[in-house]
Amino acid sequence: MILAAIDIGSNAARILICEVEKRGKETNFNRLNLLRIPLRLGFDVFEKGFIGSKKKKMLIDTIKTFKQLMKVYEVEHYMACATSAMRDAENAKEIIKEIESLDYNAIQFNANEELIHYIDTEIDEAFVKSTIENASFNTPKEAKENLKIVYTSLHGTSIKAIPAVLTEAGYTDLNIVKEQEIPDGSFPTVKSPNPEEPEALTMALELAEKIGGDIVVGTDPDSDHLS
Repeated sequence: MILAAIDIGSNAARILICEVEKRGKETNFNRLNLLRIPLRLGFDVFEKGFIGSKKKKMLIDTIKTFKQLMKVYEVEHYMACATSAMRDAENAKEIIKEIESLDYNAIQFNANEELIHYIDTEIDEAFVKSTIENASFNTPKEAKENLKIVYTSLHGTSIKAIPAVLTEAGYTDLNIVKEQEIPDGSFPTVKSPNPEEPEALTMALELAEKIGGDIVVGTDPDSDHLS
């Protein structure tokens, strides 16, 4: 059986196509294709409140590409979900209507509570342990303690993970931008919460200048981009 999953995120759209094989009691997912297209829908929505014509066309063309990929791989079942950029955009309904006209209306723009599985701190702890074990590079203890880090989560969810990882790894001189520490989907202190944009790191750079920081680290709202 061939399955596909599509994620229309604020930063990029992705499609994952897998072949599912059952071997006794085990179920194996063999990846056939993974395609990521950086649409940056959030740039428009977080700054202007809507998805502009250029990014709208990119989104529609991406959906068409995904549809063709699923046809090539003879996908039997798929699910597509959209996150905050599509949900918050003023012209979301207009775009959804155009997507539905492509006979591609299985995209779920609202959460299905039945499909949500809450995880506990056991997963967080496993993530922290694995990150430290695989990314420490035998850095001396003294070097870690003497590195003055300035960190901003840009009002995103990474505040729950990144400081814990750094502290557990031995980086004790961690300085968080307090004005951007609390998760807030309206991102009140930046035009766009993208750490790849220099403007987004203005407050972090100012703090680094003030305290003599050695390095500035910023993550995006869902913590999959770091600069």
